[in-house]
Amino acid sequence: MPIRGSKLASKMFKGNYHKVTGFIRHYTRLLDQHRVVLEAERCQGILEYCFQKVKDFIKSSIHYQAGDWQQLQAKILKYYDAEREELHYRVADLTAFVQQSGCEIISDLSQWKKYYCEYFAIAGFLKQKGYINNKIYTRYRNVPLLPVPSRLFRTFPWPSGPLPDLPHPFRPLPCLPHVFHRFLTTSTGFH
Repeated sequence: MPIRGSKLASKMFKGNYHKVTGFIRHYTRLLDQHRVVLEAERCQGILEYCFQKVKDFIKSSIHYQAGDWQQLQAKILKYYDAEREELHYRVADLTAFVQQSGCEIISDLSQWKKYYCEYFAIAGFLKQKGYINNKIYTRYRNVPLLPVPSRLFRTFPWPSGPLPDLPHPFRPLPCLPHVFHRFLTTSTGFH
């Protein structure tokens, strides 16, 4: 096995949940590469690449004392919460992201690409894990592009004078019936 701190050796494992899966995977590859087949040797070799608090946990394990590498590996993954590494996002994260993005105006392609990448990182992960279905996955993809009334109100030029009378807001133009009649009688419309 490679010496601790060398280029080929595993990095020292401190007990972080986001590094436990990679550490176990790399250590298993080292065991296969160096043809370590005895379960007891596999269990004892892992101590070389761990910090003291992790060593204390491993040494106190029943599976380490019995020399059962498969069970010890499962115990390490369970104790150091390897499942937590897999759960990067929740459905609430997607909902919050979509709501927050729906309030922003996307005015150019770079902003759309940024939204697109962030959306598919969250939604793709949730779909792959089965937390959302395809309908939800595609429903919220174009939310920032949909017209939101607040966006329309910000850009609409409101009149500065008094509002028109609501029962008769506009006067009809006197030439409108003649124009409409000409449009209907000609085959191509206006010339």
